[in-house]
Amino acid sequence: MSRNIFEYLKEHKKILLDIFPYLLYNIEYWNGNSGIGKADLIFYHQLIGNYGEFMNKLLLTAAAVTLSTASVAQVDLSGKYEGTLTQAGVYSQTLDLTMVGSTMFGSVTAIVDENKALTDLYTTAKLGPLDLTLGEMTIDDVANTSIIKASTQVAGMTVSLSKPSGGSESLDVKGSLAGVGFTVEDLTREAREVQVVASVGGVKTTVDYQKVPAGTVTGLEISTKVAGLTWALEHDKAADETTTKEASVAMPIGLLGTVKGGVKIASTDVKTYSLEYTQGILTGKYEKVGSADGVLSAIAKINF
Repeated sequence: MSRNIFEYLKEHKKILLDIFPYLLYNIEYWNGNSGIGKADLIFYHQLIGNYGEFMNKLLLTAAAVTLSTASVAQVDLSGKYEGTLTQAGVYSQTLDLTMVGSTMFGSVTAIVDENKALTDLYTTAKLGPLDLTLGEMTIDDVANTSIIKASTQVAGMTVSLSKPSGGSESLDVKGSLAGVGFTVEDLTREAREVQVVASVGGVKTTVDYQKVPAGTVTGLEISTKVAGLTWALEHDKAADETTTKEASVAMPIGLLGTVKGGVKIASTDVKTYSLEYTQGILTGKYEKVGSADGVLSAIAKINF
């Protein structure tokens, strides 16, 4: 590794703040011998004690440097942020920051959350008609799950076969037929999850179905626009037969934003009423659950 690369990395301190001391250590020896010199005892314990975090950051940095110095490369940054301030003065926030570096041979994707934790880090490459994915992804809300996945196009449908760490193989199919979209996860098993989406006459309908050992999980969503108003209905049933029903209506008020009101009814007949006013990325919300006092909150949502 040349001194030029180290100088490049040193200039990008925001990315390399945590791992730069490791890279800088004994640099003269590395340059002179094209290898790694022996570390002193203090450095050895620092490296071993932070091995997992260090290796993740090193892999991410190496991928970024390699892609940024390639003759044909692209780095895209996107993300989703949401922050909520309650009337009690408590502010909470979530973030999914996604960086994708790509070349003609494949791509590397890294996702960081609001705790600066690396939740996803995987690479995707094309092998003939197959798209191969290797690495760690968030699966069923579990971050850093190792997975190997292969997908391809068959008759206009996307067919995928994946194997997560500690889980079973899953055959998934996604496509559309006669204007009706469908997704089937875990096709070959009884607990397959099916979703069907259709739009007819301005009415969009989404149906979810899954049979699990504890029972059947279903979901129904219907939305449409009438006279400038957006109406939505939702009915969900859990495996234990508990249900949730929800209805809402949203009305745009020109350049001033959008007003939305709704009610949600649980199986226990507890009703939740809500009223929202949104302008740009900011939303003011009032929510009242059952007989409890209503709660005000301010929400900021940004997708970029």
